[in-house]
Amino acid sequence: MVRKQYTQEQLDFLQAGFRKWGYDQLTAEFNQQFGTDKTISQIRSTVKNKGYKCGRGTGDLKRGRSELFTQQQIDWLRENYPRMDRTEITDTFNSTFGTSLSKSQIVAFLKRNKIKSGRTGHWGTKPGWNAGTAGKGICKPNKGSFKPGLVPPNITPMYTERTNKSGYIEIKVPIANPYNKQKTRYMPKHRWLWMQKHGDIPRTHAVIFKDGDRTNFDDDNLALVTRRQLSMLNIRNYFEAPAELKESIWHLVMLESAVIGSELADSDKSHQQLVQEAIKQPRTTREISDITGVHQTQVATLLCLLQKRERAKVIGSRQGVSGRHLKIWIASNSHLVGAKGHEELH
Repeated sequence: MVRKQYTQEQLDFLQAGFRKWGYDQLTAEFNQQFGTDKTISQIRSTVKNKGYKCGRGTGDLKRGRSELFTQQQIDWLRENYPRMDRTEITDTFNSTFGTSLSKSQIVAFLKRNKIKSGRTGHWGTKPGWNAGTAGKGICKPNKGSFKPGLVPPNITPMYTERTNKSGYIEIKVPIANPYNKQKTRYMPKHRWLWMQKHGDIPRTHAVIFKDGDRTNFDDDNLALVTRRQLSMLNIRNYFEAPAELKESIWHLVMLESAVIGSELADSDKSHQQLVQEAIKQPRTTREISDITGVHQTQVATLLCLLQKRERAKVIGSRQGVSGRHLKIWIASNSHLVGAKGHEELH
């Protein structure tokens, strides 16, 4: 079967028509122009084989066109919608054009095409009885008016105390609240008193009542302990123990805490020596880990530890402390080295 060839005139017609028509209309226009009976699939195949482009995006051909309404019906809706409600315009539209569209179809088309009625659904507004009387002395302050500088009676004064659900006394202090951005906040009274005398409390520490009485705020009864020491006190039921045993438990926990810190430092001594040898020349943590066999995370921790020890030695030497007395000096002067560094150096 011999294929029918397209003339150059026909190909030019297809290329130009494809830019403004879809395949169905292009086929109809082509057949009418040249007296042929081409099908849509034949026209589509020819257009694709020739590589013709329409230059349109997806949906551009039908964008703005309605398959349900004619242009005459759309103009009628634009003109009559401001004078009718939705039920009335649906009934009138169907009787005028002989259609059977539902109210939801009419409303959806109006919304989709942004056809407005101009109505807001409000009854309208009218000026108040005292409009335009500002500054003329017609409305004067009465017993219900707020007065300048008035302080509401329900505001609690500064340093007001209250008791929370855990039994701790809280006090209102002039410190900004980080949670609600207020200029004041409530905080535990024992922490506030400690901060006033000793400064900020490190995140790794806690202030406790040595006798367990949460209302005894004497200086001798407040103590700053590490979280590790607080955990050890709770394990030994320090706060529930009789008063005559509390002092013994206290000294036992402090001693055990010092021993544990010393053992942790000794266990890392071999790793520290390897790292110290490896860092005599500039190397990355990964290179040091490959040389020493120590995990890369431990290498980074040990490097930080060694830097803090060197800082402690410098500070200690300025104070005339060296040798085996340096560790004792660090323990009693942790505020100079840094509270976090003190725990790691211990």
